[in-house]
Amino acid sequence: MKATALLCVVTALGLTVTACSRIHATTAALLSPFSAAKLGSASSGHPWVHMAVQTSTGQPLGTVSSVVQALNGQKDSGYIVIARTGGSLVAVPDGPARVFAREGKFIVSKSQLDRAPTVTQDELHSPSNKNWRVDASRYWQRIG
Repeated sequence: MKATALLCVVTALGLTVTACSRIHATTAALLSPFSAAKLGSASSGHPWVHMAVQTSTGQPLGTVSSVVQALNGQKDSGYIVIARTGGSLVAVPDGPARVFAREGKFIVSKSQLDRAPTVTQDELHSPSNKNWRVDASRYWQRIG
């Protein structure tokens, strides 16, 4: 946001600098969900964590349990991890994750999620294990 536009918003809304900083930080986190996660590790302190995952008709499928930053250190890429109803975990790369995020929820097809490869907590916490990342990336790239 340009400084002039920010000044207009601050003036019009009577916001303080602290409030503007919070708004900017929250907006940046939503636009780049992976920057809050540590390199190659799972993070549960991100605004997307605990978001509902559901179908377009509202059928609950689970929740976002964590965000994992990419191993290459890019702050704007990684995976969201969905804890499915029933307990299994599914990793979704940043591209599809950004498309699925709408109005404070993740909207995804049940059949796509059902067929997605699963990941374990141990795999998520092992930066040396790249298999789950490869499997998730291939699957979500293949389905579009």
